[in-house]
Amino acid sequence: MIPLDEALRPRWLFGATVHEGCDRGGCYEQAEFAETYGSPLCIVKLGCWGPVQIITGTICHLEVAMVEKSLSDWNLDDLDFLFIENVGNLVCSSSYDLGENLRIVLMSVTEGEDKPLKYPTIFNSADVAIITKIDLAAAAEFNSPTARANIQAVRPGMRVFELSSKSGAGMRDYFDFLGANLMQMRAPAWFRPTV
Repeated sequence: MIPLDEALRPRWLFGATVHEGCDRGGCYEQAEFAETYGSPLCIVKLGCWGPVQIITGTICHLEVAMVEKSLSDWNLDDLDFLFIENVGNLVCSSSYDLGENLRIVLMSVTEGEDKPLKYPTIFNSADVAIITKIDLAAAAEFNSPTARANIQAVRPGMRVFELSSKSGAGMRDYFDFLGANLMQMRAPAWFRPTV
């Protein structure tokens, strides 16, 4: 189970900012990066938990080579999770495999229930759908059963989570799901139950 704070957010993600309390924070601000472990300089390029921005240039999506190049200095074996946010439109990004173990598509209640019908490819290529900002559903006149039916029409059997980062609604189930998937990936090949 993933430890959560009082707002039901994962402690490892919301416990502090990336550089808060880091004795090397000044080096980060001055772009003084370590080339090897043991250096007193910032280790963000060696595998610190800081974010990495990938510039896509003139294309509307990420490609696996961009991700690979951006993470070439990271020791991915040290990570439990690596979240790749493929921003842009919901058409281009659906067609490119980034080597992810789990593809999650997000839709907000403010976007309407018909999002899966407008962009079926991204929902069909995802493993899980998350409906965000569920705390605004009433104000947006969002119909959750209709949205879920539209998701199921495009991808029958798809797991759907309804979340609110503001109220914490649905977060415990989502984090438990991520934790279960992590345990499944770490299990020996001969013992991998379906999550």
